[in-house]
Amino acid sequence: MVKQKLLPSVYVMLAPAPLANYVAEKICTIDTVYDSGLVSEKYTVLDAMELCKPGNHSIAIENALAKASFNAVTPDCLPAKLWSDLLSEAFARSPRPMGTFLLLNFPTPSSMTGGVTIKDQFAMIESVSTIAGLLHVKVSSDAASLGCLPVDGDFAAYTAFDTAVYDQTLQQFGTSKLLDCTTEDKASESDFSASGVMGLAEKVAWFFLRRWVHTK
Repeated sequence: MVKQKLLPSVYVMLAPAPLANYVAEKICTIDTVYDSGLVSEKYTVLDAMELCKPGNHSIAIENALAKASFNAVTPDCLPAKLWSDLLSEAFARSPRPMGTFLLLNFPTPSSMTGGVTIKDQFAMIESVSTIAGLLHVKVSSDAASLGCLPVDGDFAAYTAFDTAVYDQTLQQFGTSKLLDCTTEDKASESDFSASGVMGLAEKVAWFFLRRWVHTK
């Protein structure tokens, strides 16, 4: 129990890039003071797709990345132990090692193509941190054209990956830690249809902050 208390807290952003990056930016920059006296936490953003790139790690991790690259089909297709080391290093090097983090682009696409499975990638996060919450944003086909997906992104491939991640999230964590959002055009407080991807990201960020804020 003591060890768990000393681990950093992580909110996992289950949203496609670049939307997840925009949402994280908005969460970190929005003035979140409410009339009710609630204020947001300070967050450190970690992008999994940046973590797996060589060039800014310890010598041991750089060597492990170099060895893994010989067999890796994609840069994110790394052994579980190496992913754990990358996450631990990122936490330790941050300004607040036991603080609160936003983890983006994780689980990674390789979980669908022979890499570490979605289930095991979630387990890796839990082995080195405490998952405080999971934000899932389902992007509709209409919103995808706003710039929520990569320029060369395939919507069908995104949908298949999103469904697999979401199903595993429910199996592994249930709904207690899950904040579920959609960009579909319907009358709901979780409806984030907006003009432009940044407007969409800001509304998602506000919804996140209303769920996970801290009292003064």
